[in-house]
Formats: sequence, C-alpha cells, structure tokens
Amino acid sequence: MAHFRKMKLYPAYRSTAAKYSRLLGNLAIPVGLLAVVFQRFGMVEPTTMLLSVLIAAILGWGAICLGLMALAGLWSRGGFGYASAIWGVLAGVIALAPVIATLALFRTSPPVPDLATNPDDPPQIQMVTSNDVHPLNTVIGNWFSHMSGVAPAALSKDDGTKAELQRQLYPDIVPRRYRIPPARLHAAVHEAAKEEGWALTSELPLDLLDAATRLQLESRSPVLGFTSDVAVRIRPDPVGALMDIRSVSRVDLPDLVGNSGRIRNLLARVDAVLLSTYGDLEQVAVLEEEEVDEENASEVSDDELGTLPVPGFKPYFEGEDTIEPEQDFGPETFAG
Repeated sequence: MAHFRKMKLYPAYRSTAAKYSRLLGNLAIPVGLLAVVFQRFGMVEPTTMLLSVLIAAILGWGAICLGLMALAGLWSRGGFGYASAIWGVLAGVIALAPVIATLALFRTSPPVPDLATNPDDPPQIQMVTSNDVHPLNTVIGNWFSHMSGVAPAALSKDDGTKAELQRQLYPDIVPRRYRIPPARLHAAVHEAAKEEGWALTSELPLDLLDAATRLQLESRSPVLGFTSDVAVRIRPDPVGALMDIRSVSRVDLPDLVGNSGRIRNLLARVDAVLLSTYGDLEQVAVLEEEEVDEENASEVSDDELGTLPVPGFKPYFEGEDTIEPEQDFGPETFAG
C-alpha cells in the first residue's frame, strides 16, 4: 500500500495593513465630525475645531495609504482583508474630502477677512469682542491664504494694495444705489437681515426720511458657526440712497460662506424685500468711476442724472398718506 504524506497546510494570508487602514478610517470620521458639531454649538474654540479637522484629514490620508498597500498585497497573494482595506480607503476619502473641497473652493474664491463694497471708504465696524487672536488662528489662516493663492501681507496693507486686490477678486461687490429714501432702504435692510437670521447689534436711530443711517449685524456661518460682523451704511444720494456693506470675520480662519457670500446674500435679500414692497424697483451698481462724493452730491448736473433710468411709478406704502413736497418730514412721518 502506498503511503501518502500529509500536506502541510499554511494559514490563509490576512493583511495587517488592511486592519490598520480600517482602524484609522474609523477614527478619522468621528474626530472630524464631532469637532464640527461641537464648534457649531459653541462647545469648542474655532482653533480646536480646525486642528481636529486637520488631524482627521491626516488620519484619513494614512488610512488611504494603508488601504491601497493592503489591496496591492491581496491582489498578488490573495487572502483576507479586502473589506477592511476598501472601507479604510473610503473612510479616508470622507475624512480628507472637506479639506480638499475647501482648498478647491478658495482657489476659485479666495477668502478675504475684511471685505467691503467700498474698500477706499468702508463703513465703520464697532468691535463686539476682544481683538485678542489665538496665534494658531493666524498661522492656519495664513496657510489657507497661501494655499488659495492670496498673500496675507497684501490683505493687511493700507496703501491701496488691499483695495485693488479686492476689486480684482470681487468685481461685482460694489456700492449700490436705490431710488428710494435712505429711511425706506434702512427698513428694507432691517427686514432682509431678519430673514437671514442675523442679529442686530447696533443701529443709528432713524431721524429724517433723507438722513444718513447705519446698522451693524452679527452673522453666523450655517455649517461651522463662525461669527462675523456686518456693517451697512446708507447715505443720501442724488438718485435716492447709496448703500455700502462691510463684512469682517472675527477670526482669521476661513469658513464655507465667506465675507463675499454674506455681502451677496444680503444684497439679494434686500432686492427681494424691495421687489415685494415696491414692485420692479431697479437698483444700480456704482462703478468706481461713477462714485459720487456725498459732499458734492448737490453739484451733480441734470445731464448726469438723466443717464440713470427713472421708475415709472411712485413708491407707495400701505397706510401712508400722500405727502406734499413742501411738507416737513419728521420721525413720526415714517415711524413703523
């Protein structure tokens, strides 16, 4: 009888890299997610949140590298670990995606911590909080600015470089003229801010219908909860009212909306409020060469005014009596 040797059985290959890839992926997602949730509800500082997101991205990058190594080894040797390696890669991509998406967004729309429709003469901002800034905020904010292609030093200069840079990056963010008195535009901005969910922090009380006025608002970004201050200045203009907006971030860290997004959202809200109140009342963007000095507003010629379209109707507010031209305007005229 023939004797057969027993074949030696080797244990199936199990990828160690796949195991650690899954482990890093399982750590990366909750670290980043919990940091954003805690920041949104004010439980951690913005610097802590951003550092946690960066740590999650590093863990995600490690999970991707180990997962790809595991898949390469399993492809050549076979064995167990495909599911762990694939999940590690996917979890790493999820953890790394917010940082990549933010950098890609800032390449197309670089963040500017202080943005105004009139960078040469911006509205004044009353500081609500302390000016103390955590050093890490500046370091990380400068890193994001460099990655987006904007030099931080150019944004801090007051020699005209900052204003010119803003005009190049955001040519659509300019002062706006409206064919209504400043007090009426003030009421529209107040309503628009309420619809945006912004809190009113200070306000110049209304005096006369054609008097200058201002508001300061507090805005929080919808995802990360970063706080910014928004100042709105409304001055009389030969057309009716001239509005300037300024948005300033309280921290140097970038958010997903940005100051440009806040200004655009407020302008769109104001247009919507005016449309629902007045009808088709067109606003006019003020180009740089068309800016009119408030002190010389009375010297504008009729020919210059004639170049601007005039609405074909008289704005009317419900419950408002007709006002004769010679009647004096007092605070009670437009109260409410």
